[in-house]
Amino acid sequence: MDKLEKKFGRFAIPDLTVKFLFLQAIGCFLFEMLKLDGMRTYCEMNPYMILHHFQIWRLVTWLMIPTSGGLFLFVITAVFFYLPIGRQLEQAWGEFRYTFYLVLGFFFTVLGGFIVYGLTGGMAITMGEAARRAMENGSAYDQIGAMITPFYVMMSIFFAFAATYPEEMVLFMFLIPVKMKWLALLDGAFMVYRILIGVGNGDYAEV
Repeated sequence: MDKLEKKFGRFAIPDLTVKFLFLQAIGCFLFEMLKLDGMRTYCEMNPYMILHHFQIWRLVTWLMIPTSGGLFLFVITAVFFYLPIGRQLEQAWGEFRYTFYLVLGFFFTVLGGFIVYGLTGGMAITMGEAARRAMENGSAYDQIGAMITPFYVMMSIFFAFAATYPEEMVLFMFLIPVKMKWLALLDGAFMVYRILIGVGNGDYAEV
């Protein structure tokens, strides 16, 4: 990593957390407040449209797809949680390492979307009633784009912070003091539960 930093350190993006959350704020405003669903479909990371129609802007604009349940919730989680822990991580790791970590997260999310697309023909899960309806309606290629959001990239920031500062105390639900390591274990268990339930029901989940 030191060799990489010496060679590519100049490409580090300062305050990357702020820039990332700014894109999310734009997405919340456009897609959740103004309800511009048509514009949203042109921003989604849709492998079919990228490969067959060369809509390469989707490789970046998917970062605007909201991961929260509304603008108010986004402001609360961004300002009081992701912004401070992201900045603290950047300060602890340095700009280059933090940039490298997040860019890898973005890259592997996109790569995962293409792999899923290639393996399933555009469907994240090819079982259950939801998948059957999508195939019948000819919307299989659209479904994968709707599911790829920065949700797990944002969660990776949280888990990285928990690994770096396991004894750090935070207020769970803004009320209950709990150490980061226990909160990370709880969230990790919940994510596994979500995935298992989604697969069992044949529902779609965020990628």
